[in-house]
Amino acid sequence: MRGPGPRLYVTVLAAAATLAATGCESDTSTSLGGGEVGIVPSGATLSALSISAAPLNPSFSAATTSYTAAVINAITNTTVTAGAASGFTITVNGVAVASGVESSPIPLGVGNNTILVVTSNASGSATRTYTIVVTRAAF
Repeated sequence: MRGPGPRLYVTVLAAAATLAATGCESDTSTSLGGGEVGIVPSGATLSALSISAAPLNPSFSAATTSYTAAVINAITNTTVTAGAASGFTITVNGVAVASGVESSPIPLGVGNNTILVVTSNASGSATRTYTIVVTRAAF
């Protein structure tokens, strides 16, 4: 008697073959426990991400979408540099930035400052959002 296990296995193998054929990758943040697999075109992931004010924590990895950084009070702004595949656009807090080019300075208030970096294809059908929370010290 065949149970759900083998059917799921066959489904996963078929999905993997489809992913390989279309140049996509599985979204590593999605669990198979719910029976769904997120699919993100491989170009929707950033190839690089950094800010000028401090190192990101954790260190950049294309599969990681949430980062933090801490700066002293004297640091009043930061810039973001992100890299994306050809044909994908990058926005930093809603402003378009070319791949590999530093953004305009982003002001940092005391406390938590959220920076959203979004990469997407031309149609907007494939996007990925990276979040950076920069904490500026009060003193």
